[in-house]
Amino acid sequence: MAIRTLSGANVHHAAVITFSLTTKDGRSVVMADSVKVNLQAPEATTYGATTVSSKSLDGGSWARRAGTLHVVDIRKWHYAYMAILFVDFIAQMAFLSFVSEELGHFEFYLRLTWAISASCMVLYVLDMGLRLLSLRGAMLQSFAAILDFVVVVALLVCLYFRYYSLHGVFWWTMASFILTALHIVVKPKTRMFSKKFHKFRAGFEKIHISVGSVRASLYKIPGMAADDILTLERKLTQIAGNADGDISRPKLMTFLELALVYRPKECSVSEFLSYLRDLDASTYSYGAVDVVTSTLRHWSGQTCDLLMVVVVVCVNASINPVQALLLNLLADQAFLPSSKMDQDTALVYGVAGLLALCIPFALGDAMIGYVEMDILGSKMISKATAQLQGDVLHTILSQPTSFFATRSDGDLNNLFGSDLARVNGLWQAVFWNLINPLVSILFGFGYLLYAQPPLGLLAFAFAFVLVTSGPQGYAAKQSKAFGSQNAYVASDFANAIACQKPTLLIKFRSVVDTLKSAQFRKDFWSGIVQIYVESAMYVFVAVMTTSLAIQVRQGKLTSGQFFAFVTMLARVSSPVTILG
Repeated sequence: MAIRTLSGANVHHAAVITFSLTTKDGRSVVMADSVKVNLQAPEATTYGATTVSSKSLDGGSWARRAGTLHVVDIRKWHYAYMAILFVDFIAQMAFLSFVSEELGHFEFYLRLTWAISASCMVLYVLDMGLRLLSLRGAMLQSFAAILDFVVVVALLVCLYFRYYSLHGVFWWTMASFILTALHIVVKPKTRMFSKKFHKFRAGFEKIHISVGSVRASLYKIPGMAADDILTLERKLTQIAGNADGDISRPKLMTFLELALVYRPKECSVSEFLSYLRDLDASTYSYGAVDVVTSTLRHWSGQTCDLLMVVVVVCVNASINPVQALLLNLLADQAFLPSSKMDQDTALVYGVAGLLALCIPFALGDAMIGYVEMDILGSKMISKATAQLQGDVLHTILSQPTSFFATRSDGDLNNLFGSDLARVNGLWQAVFWNLINPLVSILFGFGYLLYAQPPLGLLAFAFAFVLVTSGPQGYAAKQSKAFGSQNAYVASDFANAIACQKPTLLIKFRSVVDTLKSAQFRKDFWSGIVQIYVESAMYVFVAVMTTSLAIQVRQGKLTSGQFFAFVTMLARVSSPVTILG
């Protein structure tokens, strides 16, 4: 397949293109093709009314820019950058935790923290400058890259005012701390975006694909029926909108997804795509946003039940702030002797008040249990599952005969077995592992933000970094690989029962061995994530407790506020761990 580029450089170039399609087992995947082509640009290339001469372009300019971009995206540079960024984050958090807004006694720590941030800023500016020189206008294609640039500029502004505005240095440091947390989250996404330019888009220009070359590649596929080729040619002309011109990348992806339906029975997906463009197929799992939107879409027809779930979750999440508030009042007032009440009587009232707090906790747990068993289990999820089963059945029955000819019994059985079971598990996880802890975090940290703004901001920023960074992404990939391999084993087992596979025992043993390895990686990295999140949150709560104790010693807080804030941190650390 011919590829044209606006760059005039004569180079060998590897193009990578991704697109969404449906595999044999009915799951949505994203295919990524890796193509080695010879980008030999002519003296002049015409696109519409615009002609770009190759002589007017610097043939080595884009190569130097891509080389510079590769340097700032290699693992050693990236992880060293993230380590330095994390040191800056921890230094600012420690400074904000143990000092107050009156900084008269903390001049040394103020200078030390500013020096650490200024040293780290040199690396931030160098990295961003190299990215700007390399990507130039391509930076505008990614929201993460734009946000990363804005964050670095804002950090520079905060660093300036932290040095020259001593009266507001505490809050300028707080703003810098929050921006550093955002920088930790955004930086990996910026790197993932810029890595796309390492392998394709010579000169960072758009790739244009010849319709004629796509049509010619159809005749190279062995086993293709003549009628199928003619049908695909007509579809290609309809999708591209022309017979001999160029086809855009999104339209090419649409055509390739359609072409898979007509692949020969004896030809696998990877082999079929390799004849078109030497594609290397790989899968891509849904993210949290896809799962949540899918869940809410299936629950949208049950408005009353969904509203009740939201109310119950909010009521349950509000119990922790109420407990912290009452504990503050009890510790500061109920236990103090007065002229009208002796100390023993005050103690009785205080203990009674603490015991009374058990009532809202019991009611909250009861409501959550009712939501889980009756609303979520019996109504919402069951109805959504029934609707999904009907939709899947309707989709399968409307497929042409070629669809069933290219899929085994095990693949189709998986759709109504393990696939739907995993969807059910995801829907329940949206409630227990996302919505419920997220609302609890918002209510809990919201109370801290209202009662003690510096503590609330520190907690929000730290939790934000904890649940959006670290090894969670790699662990999720291992979990996805295990789920895919498990589905493959189930499909192979069903095919073995149907006697559709030769040498069943040997093949099935090798498949199970692969599943065993995938399960080990999944469990191992899940454990790593759990250790990382729980340990980090425990350390944070310990540091904040120490900070609060120092403030009580200095007379900044009362003992009741200390107990209330410590209780609130302990209560909210659990949903943060679940969410992480």
